Amino acid sequence: FYFMEWLSTEKAMPLPEKVKRFDPQFIDLLQNWLLVADAAKRKTLAECLDHPYIKSAKGAAQVTEPGLTHRLRVRDVDVDKQPPMFEGTLWKLNTDGDPALEKDWLRRDMYIAKNGSLAYFSKKEDKRLVLISRPKLLKAKITNMDSPKPFAFKLEMMEEGGHFDSLTFAADSAESRQKWLDEIAEVAKADWFDPKTVMMSDGFAKGLREFK
Repeated sequence: FYFMEWLSTEKAMPLPEKVKRFDPQFIDLLQNWLLVADAAKRKTLAECLDHPYIKSAKGAAQVTEPGLTHRLRVRDVDVDKQPPMFEGTLWKLNTDGDPALEKDWLRRDMYIAKNGSLAYFSKKEDKRLVLISRPKLLKAKITNMDSPKPFAFKLEMMEEGGHFDSLTFAADSAESRQKWLDEIAEVAKADWFDPKTVMMSDGFAKGLREFK
């Protein structure tokens, strides 16, 4: 418990120099709101939502480049190491792409991760990336589409500011499309609580409960 004893005596939490140079408001959030040794003075997570640094935060990053007519999204990396709930291939229409143009459709190795997100493997980045997080997938409106690309369907999600974002996919057959729609519907029914197993003695657990 040496670490716990040391932590309880600290008046101000030490931070790496790189962190201190990042943003004054961020440092204020950490040192004066979150990492406060005195529990009576420490802000709750709900109260921290009113901090200027949090209030000034924007949504998902949007990058534009000359000559591009669509937004480039910065995707989160899928860090879930468990086997996916479902996997297969889908055609994805580029953002602002023309469904009638074959060049605007990209074939993706897609899967529904154990955590309920819709993700894919990016050959360009050699990474597994999250396309739609579970919270957004649960609220998505799903519709079959009459499209030049057969067996298409659309997912529409409400973003910050009240506007809708949509993603269009196409399967290789009617059966494949229905299977994907069924598996996406299963996301809402599954139990996603997956605690990590931690071994600890009774004394250590008791100390954690008593520590403030």
